[in-house]
Amino acid sequence: MKSMIGVLGGTFDPIHDGHLAMAQFARSQLDLAKVLLIPAGFPWQREPRASAEDRLRMAELAIAQQPFIEVDAREVRRHTPTYTLDTLEELRASYGSDQSFCLILGSDAFFNLPTWKEWMRVLDLAHVAVLCRPGFDLPVEHLPPLCAKPGMHGRAVFQTSRIPLEDE
Repeated sequence: MKSMIGVLGGTFDPIHDGHLAMAQFARSQLDLAKVLLIPAGFPWQREPRASAEDRLRMAELAIAQQPFIEVDAREVRRHTPTYTLDTLEELRASYGSDQSFCLILGSDAFFNLPTWKEWMRVLDLAHVAVLCRPGFDLPVEHLPPLCAKPGMHGRAVFQTSRIPLEDE
């Protein structure tokens, strides 16, 4: 069986140490083969300040010294609104059906999951790791209502402690 691949998408406007810390933490804690950092080309939830190409280039520069993180440009190249579902389906087609993926989400993104395009299908295509990223708390009291949604049981792993940054 192949090692799981992490998928960390985002606007990355700009990419920062918190994003890299999430990728590194998820890789080490979940024993991921690698983490794909996927800048959103045309995010549907908010308009970025920097262009998609600039954000892609910033991501490439940020991971230059990160051997287990790769930048994947598929969403930037798509030139249509960016949906995680479409990306996971493309990844499945590219890597094969026997490859497992872990969608890495900050707690802020996880709480918005029910607003995503076909979010339950997203859960069919990838495991989900919810991390409490620096600067954002994971309000545990809000987890039960979201986790109680039909089909959610056993589909997400939560890391409620703060992700350490390298300079701490």
